[in-house]
Amino acid sequence: MSSAAAGPRRAPRPLSPFSLPSGTTFRFALLIVAVSGTVFSVGLFWVRPFLGDRAVGVEATRACVEKYAAGAASGDAEAARHLALCGGLSDSGLLWIQLGVLGCFWSLVALVYWILPGWRIRRRGYGPLDSRRFAGIHEELARLSRSTGLEQRVNLLVDLLDGRVNGLAFGRVGKRYVLLSRGLIALYDTDPGAFRAIVLHELAHLRNRDVDIAYLTLVSSWLFSRLVAIPVTLAFPLAVFDPSAGPASFYLGTAAGTLLVGLAVPLTRNAVLRSREFHADARAAAWEAGGTGLAAVLSTQRDIDAQAAVPPVEFLRPHPLAARRLDALRDPAPLFSFVPWEGFALGLVCALAQGPVTAFTSGFLGLPASHPLAALPAALPLAGGAAYGLWRAELAAFHFGRSVSSAHRAAVATGIGFLAGTVFRPTSFGTPGAGPSALAGESAAWLLLLFLGGYVFVQWLAYTARAWAPLGAAGRRRGLLVVAVMCCALVPLSFGLGLSYVIRPTDVALAFSASPDAGDRGTGTYLIRVLTLARDGVPLGYGVLAATALVVVPLGGRVITRVITGARTPRQSPYPALRRDPPRRR
Repeated sequence: MSSAAAGPRRAPRPLSPFSLPSGTTFRFALLIVAVSGTVFSVGLFWVRPFLGDRAVGVEATRACVEKYAAGAASGDAEAARHLALCGGLSDSGLLWIQLGVLGCFWSLVALVYWILPGWRIRRRGYGPLDSRRFAGIHEELARLSRSTGLEQRVNLLVDLLDGRVNGLAFGRVGKRYVLLSRGLIALYDTDPGAFRAIVLHELAHLRNRDVDIAYLTLVSSWLFSRLVAIPVTLAFPLAVFDPSAGPASFYLGTAAGTLLVGLAVPLTRNAVLRSREFHADARAAAWEAGGTGLAAVLSTQRDIDAQAAVPPVEFLRPHPLAARRLDALRDPAPLFSFVPWEGFALGLVCALAQGPVTAFTSGFLGLPASHPLAALPAALPLAGGAAYGLWRAELAAFHFGRSVSSAHRAAVATGIGFLAGTVFRPTSFGTPGAGPSALAGESAAWLLLLFLGGYVFVQWLAYTARAWAPLGAAGRRRGLLVVAVMCCALVPLSFGLGLSYVIRPTDVALAFSASPDAGDRGTGTYLIRVLTLARDGVPLGYGVLAATALVVVPLGGRVITRVITGARTPRQSPYPALRRDPPRRR
């Protein structure tokens, strides 16, 4: 006699794209981190001409005094003049200047964002929609606003010069607009269903609160490219022709790192704008009970796109193709994806910002730059961004009964991004003659360690999110789980960032220059010395805490999930067979 059949498993709560902050918010935060980190890193670029020779730190001041003191004492007038100019700003003073530059940049972004909607209305000749002439449209929009629960007041505008079927939601805080083109107004009489679907999509932008995100994204990326990326990339290499400017490698490395971020920011901007369209479609389809009207509109647009010349690579487009939007309506799983490009940008920005952020934190706390606590602020973007992105992806994979195929690619991309950011970080080129040159084997081992650090961290996060996903899918404090995982991820990541700060081959060789075996160079010797630096430079208790977090966090997810939800995750393949009970023998 067969055993009694188990009771039906409780189905997880429906997974909405808005149950957690959307992918649009996540990608917008990534853009803010990338822009802010780069502006902070190169903040002295704009103020250095006004500081003159005072734009140096304590270490540079000490080196300047040692260089010119003897000549000034012997009566050399030129050396005496240089010696008088050696009193530079302190390191903390320079860092506060960088913070001031960052504040000025975002103040300018806020100013442009505030005046842009009114400027656009005047420049393009938009006018108010006549309430008497288009009374039916006014009533329809008022009814749609009430049915969707949109509480804010919306100002209706019309563009009588645009004969295309087009709508646009824009504005600023406290003043929102919905623009209807002449072609869309004509559609109200010829195809009311299509008119309603398009208007619902624009109202969904207001309901999703992504209008401000879109405008801040456009303004910040435009100003970043004009004021930061292009000037620094073009001007810094010119400094190599100035003999008194310092090491040429510093300026070339800074220009290369800024160029990488300058390429990443427009692509992240496009990802933000594409994501907001997908999420607006999802919201409008939910309001429309299936989105049949929106699907019909997108089907028509898909046929138009098929006949037009469009860029073949999707990530170059700020607006998704209608075919991709139709796919997202049928299958919302891509709304939760964590794509490799986002991992690359997170790793790149984390590594580029690590130098100036760690210098500020270590000076404020009085700790060495290699201490994990000094690396904690620099670890926050990577730990928070990767943890949240992978959490959304794993949660959706569990809900839809699929495996996540992007975790490996995202981990590879993150490792490459962290490697590139570390190599092109300005502090990696600031003192090229301070130590012995790196051997090929040591350099290869260094690069491999940097890549493996980013790769293993992201894979660990993916495994951790997979372990906790059944509990999150059951609707048990999803947001709290994400924050807890992110905080736990900060411990091993800050440990790794602190170690990465001191494992450059030239720095390792310089640290052991006084030892009896200083002349012993090689890959094996380099790795042994890295272990020695980790043991001596990082507190033992913090290392034990990091190792404990690596083991306990995912294991705890497996155990707690089984206890609370009663779900047993199969070992051979995560998720695809999770909701299928095996056939029973009679």
